[in-house]
Amino acid sequence: MRNFYAASDIICVPSKSESFGRTVIEAFAMSRPVVASAVGGIVETIKDGVNGFLVEYNDTEKLAGVLIELIENKSLAGKISEEARNCAALEYTADICGNRIKDVINEAAEQYGK
Repeated sequence: MRNFYAASDIICVPSKSESFGRTVIEAFAMSRPVVASAVGGIVETIKDGVNGFLVEYNDTEKLAGVLIELIENKSLAGKISEEARNCAALEYTADICGNRIKDVINEAAEQYGK
């Protein structure tokens, strides 16, 4: 996937549903701006207008408009890409995600017994 992201200027994720949105995190890590549907875990990852853009699922006009804006406005695309990369580095490293998973497991074990 690294080659795919490297060859892409923008990552578009027009999903109907997403539990986590790994594609978004991978694109962030490769400093790519993301335009995605505001569904599932994606809305917890993308801060609209800061590190990516969210559009309502099936709003093709807005989706196209945001994509065109990023294509035409290289400065905006660069700013979003930088924020995306920072987000990946600060919030989604393997260690951070692993610790979050451990915390959820430990909390469930405490709540429901071992």
